Amino acid sequence: MNYKMLAKGVGLFTCLAILLTACNTLSPDQFFQKAVLNSNMVSDFGTAQFAKMLESYGKEYPAGVQAPPKKGDEAQEAVKNKALYLEKVIKELKTVSENDDNREIKKLALELYEFTLPAYQNEYAAYAKLCDTKGADDAKVAILKTIDEKYTGRFEVLFTQLMEKGKVYAAKHNLKVTWGN
Repeated sequence: MNYKMLAKGVGLFTCLAILLTACNTLSPDQFFQKAVLNSNMVSDFGTAQFAKMLESYGKEYPAGVQAPPKKGDEAQEAVKNKALYLEKVIKELKTVSENDDNREIKKLALELYEFTLPAYQNEYAAYAKLCDTKGADDAKVAILKTIDEKYTGRFEVLFTQLMEKGKVYAAKHNLKVTWGN
């Protein structure tokens, strides 16, 4: 057996393991941005404001108003992009090294993002399609009612818990954060 080759292999493996671990260890500020600040992406979840925004994508501008031409899928694209962003955040958060300091926030953030993702992929995608195609108002109302009944209560609990834990984490690490109302 060639012990020199074995020693080099073990050394290379050790260096690779250290590098991979180091890549997944974030500063408190980086972790906060990834876990807590990304909640801005879902802060309008279940609100009339988000529904109105999706509705507005299907509105035509009056003659004489300069605006880019409508493609007809603007609301669907907005929902799709939100879902894709959430998928990216979830994937990145799962790779973050856990410790006693960040474990609870990481768990809450993942739970919040994984909970809302299916609503964007399903109910909000269907709602957006109705907005883009100028679908029936009663169908839109039914979808919004489903979102409210199925998701909103749990969303509010998760979001509030994440914000509370995030505030404590930010204060502990002296992170400069401006909290909204």
